Order: sequence, then structure tokens, then C-alpha cells
Amino acid sequence: MPISSFDEIYFTCLFLLGGYISQSIVEKEYPLTDDNSSHVKLLLQYLFLSLFIFIISYPLIIFLIRIFEIDAQLELLLATLLPIFLISYCTGIARREILRYRLKANKPIKSLMTAWDRAFYNITPIVIKVKLKSGDEMYGYLDSSSYISDSRYNDPDLLFTLCFIDEESNLVKMENTSILIMRSNIEYIKIIEKGRI
Repeated sequence: MPISSFDEIYFTCLFLLGGYISQSIVEKEYPLTDDNSSHVKLLLQYLFLSLFIFIISYPLIIFLIRIFEIDAQLELLLATLLPIFLISYCTGIARREILRYRLKANKPIKSLMTAWDRAFYNITPIVIKVKLKSGDEMYGYLDSSSYISDSRYNDPDLLFTLCFIDEESNLVKMENTSILIMRSNIEYIKIIEKGRI
């Protein structure tokens, strides 16, 4: 393979690497879900990140080449790889911390959330009625001990405390009795007023 062809492949991959590294750091902690973004939109996001990282890295690359008087091929490859890798990593960490801050400030991030997430995001204690696809119905109590997940890697699930109906038709929590249900088994979830059917 001619040197020029290798250079073209190398620098193209290096350009795309920046966006990939930055996005991977963010998605490792806050994965995007399948129903939010099309592949074209994600590709454009990667390209934008790559361009942004390259623009920031370029002055540093030129500085390294000039200060060390780099002219050997291997040294040139390293001089371009290290700044882009470093800037990509720092950009990914910064974006991850911004997302973490916004989520802690109770500001939902649209690109991270599906309808399932939005229904239960930052939820206050409530009573729910769950109807399963099998036809069974149950009542439950959602609070800070509940667990609600959504992921493109696993089937989302819902963990909540079961409730029973007393003689006065009030819902009462069954202490230390929880149930885990996969979203694929749920037909619908109805959020009802606390303490009522």
C-alpha cells in the first residue's frame, strides 16, 4: 500500500476517532436508547464532535510538530494521535459531567429518555395499577426504594412494593414485599391518586 494511501486512511480514522471516544465516555454512563435517535442523526453527531475535537486539537498538533521539529513518519503519527486522544477524552469527561449536573438539578435530558423514562422521571411517591399482558392486575407503590430502568441492552423493568385492598377499599402497602416486572410483560400502567383505587 502506498504511503499516501496509508496516510489518508490513518488521518480519516483519526478524525472519526475523536467523536467516537467522546461519545463512548458519555454513553458508558448515560446510554442513549434506540427509539430516540436515527442512525443518520447519531452519525452526524459523531461527525460534529469529531470536527469540534479536531479544531481544538489542530493548534496543539502544529505546536508539537514545530517545537520538536518532527519530520519522521512515526513521530508525525504519534504527534497527531496523542493530542486528539487527549482532547477527545477531556471532551467526553466534560460532557458527562455536564449531563450529571443537569440530571442532579432535575433537568431531564431529552436525548437520554424514552416515553418510559419520561413517565417515571424524578417521580414522587405514588400508587400505580399495573395490568399484565396475561390479564392479571396488581397495585403497587412507587417511592425511593423502587427501581425503574430502561436500556437498549436489556429489557427495561420495574421494581415496586405491592399493595393490597383493605376492607374499606383503601390501598395498603405490603411491607417488605416487592415485585420485579419486565416492561415486555406489561400491557399498561395507570397512575392513580395515592391511597385510592
